[in-house]
Amino acid sequence: NLHDDKTLCGRQRELDRIVDAFWGKNATSLGIQTEIPEFCLQVVNGMGGIGKSAFTAKYALLWKKMYRDGVFYFNAESVASLNISIRKNLRRASLRSSGGGLFDDNEIFLQYVYSKTKVLLLYDGADDLSVLEK
Repeated sequence: NLHDDKTLCGRQRELDRIVDAFWGKNATSLGIQTEIPEFCLQVVNGMGGIGKSAFTAKYALLWKKMYRDGVFYFNAESVASLNISIRKNLRRASLRSSGGGLFDDNEIFLQYVYSKTKVLLLYDGADDLSVLEK
């Protein structure tokens, strides 16, 4: 349960580090800033089963109010799962699939994201980076 702080037992330091990386040094101790950097990329990696998905979901849950244009989750374990995620996120953003396949749908979604200012994209299970390259 992501609403239970026990989910991240022993992970507060890591959570503070990622908050600071997104929002600036000492953001957690100084309070929430109102501006998201124009572009910020963070990668959470490690061995399977150590809680990366729960960790990033917890960050998204705690900070979602700062991403007024949406928090979008992508299952990047395979091209098929990524395609399903892109189509789900298109619907969440009230956009329509082109029907032309993964590349076209991804382009539609990316144009939507680029037109917004406060969006969080979570790619989970991206062990094979070639899936994201497609």
